[in-house]
Amino acid sequence: MLNVILYHKSSDVFEFSYLRDKLAPMTIVAPNPNLADHYRVQAKGKADALTIAKFVKDFLQKSEGLEEISFKRKSELLMVLGTIWKSATKQLNYELFMNSFNTFTEMRSFTMEAHFLQELDQFVDPEIARAIQYFWMVLENQNIHDEHSSYNLLTDQIRHQVTNVLDCIENYIFHGFSHLSANQIDFLKAMAIKKDVYIPFPAKVYHESKESDWIKWIGGEIVELEEVAQEDQINVQLFEKGSLKNLLNQYEEKSAESVFQILLAQKNPTIKQVLQLSIGNVTFKGQIDLFDDQFSQVKEQFLNLIMQESKSIKTQSVIDWFNKSVEEEIETQNFRKIKIIQEYLKVILSWHEMSELNDSISVFDVKLLSDITELNLPRNSMFMPVQKGKVFGLESIESVENDKPLLILARSGYTGLSVSESSQQEDLWELYKALGPIRRQSLEVEIYAHALKQLLKEHHHSQLLIDHELIEHDLFWAGFIEGEKIEKISYESPAKREKPIYYEAPEAKVIFPLSVSNLQTLIDCPLKYYVEKIEKIKPYLVMKEEIQTNEIGSLEHKILELFFKPENTQSLESIIMATWSQYKIKNKLKLRLNSENRILHELTEFCKNGVEQIKAFEFEELFFEKDFESELVKGQIDCIGRKGSKYLVLDFKRSKSSIPSKKDLMSFRKIQLWHYSCEISKWKNGDVVGFGYINLSEAEDSLFIVSDSEFPESWDESIISKKKYKEFWTDLSQQYEEFIGNKLREFKDLVQFKAHPLSKKACTFCSLSSICHKGMSHE
Repeated sequence: MLNVILYHKSSDVFEFSYLRDKLAPMTIVAPNPNLADHYRVQAKGKADALTIAKFVKDFLQKSEGLEEISFKRKSELLMVLGTIWKSATKQLNYELFMNSFNTFTEMRSFTMEAHFLQELDQFVDPEIARAIQYFWMVLENQNIHDEHSSYNLLTDQIRHQVTNVLDCIENYIFHGFSHLSANQIDFLKAMAIKKDVYIPFPAKVYHESKESDWIKWIGGEIVELEEVAQEDQINVQLFEKGSLKNLLNQYEEKSAESVFQILLAQKNPTIKQVLQLSIGNVTFKGQIDLFDDQFSQVKEQFLNLIMQESKSIKTQSVIDWFNKSVEEEIETQNFRKIKIIQEYLKVILSWHEMSELNDSISVFDVKLLSDITELNLPRNSMFMPVQKGKVFGLESIESVENDKPLLILARSGYTGLSVSESSQQEDLWELYKALGPIRRQSLEVEIYAHALKQLLKEHHHSQLLIDHELIEHDLFWAGFIEGEKIEKISYESPAKREKPIYYEAPEAKVIFPLSVSNLQTLIDCPLKYYVEKIEKIKPYLVMKEEIQTNEIGSLEHKILELFFKPENTQSLESIIMATWSQYKIKNKLKLRLNSENRILHELTEFCKNGVEQIKAFEFEELFFEKDFESELVKGQIDCIGRKGSKYLVLDFKRSKSSIPSKKDLMSFRKIQLWHYSCEISKWKNGDVVGFGYINLSEAEDSLFIVSDSEFPESWDESIISKKKYKEFWTDLSQQYEEFIGNKLREFKDLVQFKAHPLSKKACTFCSLSSICHKGMSHE
């Protein structure tokens, strides 16, 4: 019989009658080793505990006719289906292949029935639909099994009474799961025909869950445990940036007599996040990637090897190249790199033996072989031995001890309780909903939130410490502490108050006309402007033999301008190569082959993205690098697009981090495109209807502020996915002109350049950032 046990306190799970009365032997099945170990301790000898992977493996080995079946891991499936893809299509598009593969494996988690594939092209791209149908046929014809088919095989054996594995008197508890797939649920339902299967789940989360969630889909008999009244109030403290280290030191000192615990609001904290706490004597176990940086290097070298050829290279030549690389690395004793190369060689040799199609290696093969190799590399854990303190992540929340002080820490950058639901297209989502439960990330967040709340209420010595900035922009934490008693705390070192760093503000005159970038610097901080623009102090080293990022940006701007010239007849690739060659000759640049290939790859990808985004606007005319100059301000605008009598101002950025936030734009903290828009309004009496930042690396991170609906209606939404509209464009433009007019009058009279940063971000790349008092009080 299948039973869903709804609990209010996690400790109730181990006090329920199925364990308390010990009517039959029990096995607890958990999603991961940490929880299995914890449940084994909590059961106090009344039940054993193991992971679901171990449970299924043991079940298969004990099942007649299944013990010899070999199941393919993801890396093995990629190798088989990658070869199949090459034989079935001439379009060696790796991104399309991976999209097809991921959709294929996702579908198999819902059902193993193949009949629904006949109408699949109604829900996904026809090319992906054909690939999925072909993959499915290959696995069936070659009798290849994966994780999903293993559940299906076991379910069939139980229902047709082929196996006697369940003839024992043992019953089962499946505990700690945030999601179960349709195949797993069918397996549990089959088990429940002969055995008692219990699934504990938090009552509050269950009552607020959706019908499409796995816990509602599973059915069974619902048993809700009695709720015991608890303390409602929790201890919440907000801290400001710069004070955390001292607060943690205070917490450590207060816990001098006992072991203290810190729970990070991150599902699986990294070693780096633990070390950032800057406290010693802590126990922590976590994943550490020993190969990440070295693997990226080897992958890049492998890709460069292929790119030197026209389209592909013989596989045997690649094997010889890797063998030679091993010999070179042995001399340098770079053992991590040797391990990576050896894994590559194993994969390539297996790949080569699989089919004649793999006698040569193209860029498609490099990407596939690299992904397979990365999956096969060892996963390593780092364990800090038992010390005075313990650090946990959310995945180990149930391991917290109730008799030891507990601090729960939530910081910006922790992603354990952020929600980013799948961007799966709606039609496919509707198909999945008919086949099985939908995996909903917000359900997992709700489970963690319930566990956190219960922990704070039940634990005798607990407090929640939250970065105050999280409350302003994180809806989860704002809702979590709503109605709670909140204390704001800060910490300032006495030594810092007694001995502030201070110096007299220099005196000079602003140099007009200001470029728009210099005007921005002056607004950001007067002292920063003085140091960088008047004194021209630049403490950063510039390597003459290397190309700087701003120079790459200038090249990308130039390439886009040449491509969109009305008289241009050249392809984008030809323009890129010609522009790059001219730049190298002019600057007498000599680069390593790896560096040059990397730059060419970026120029190609970034400029392709730029071309696609600009084309999506369907402009009638484009103007590039337009200069303007007045008595006080001068500048150069990257791009202006015209459609009819309306203009859109565009600026090219190489990354999301270079694009201002909407908040900074609306408050005129960032003035570049506001100023350009005002200048264009004077130019040809143009009607400027908005501006935007085109992110050349990722189109989806581009940002546009637009007032006129005619532009957005013509945009290709598959290219430009994020659009920001503002109805009060005229009012804002007038407000900006008034704002900048006041600022310029203020700067004309400015003689003393004080350290007065507009925000902390203004100090990030300042020459004086390590010694400046940053506008602090000097009393």
